[in-house]
Amino acid sequence: MAALSSAITVANALYGALGTTGQSAIEVAQGKVDVIADSASKSARRVNPQREQTARE
Repeated sequence: MAALSSAITVANALYGALGTTGQSAIEVAQGKVDVIADSASKSARRVNPQREQTARE
């Protein structure tokens, strides 16, 4: 019975660690998407500044 209890404890710890790792991976990926989108937006503004001024008016 102790072996079964130990196996369940280990499985629960692994499940929790995998969940935390997955969440961290999602947060890192979202951060990268935000940086890429910001960079693309800035590049587009440098390429065509007149379009941005027209959009503001």
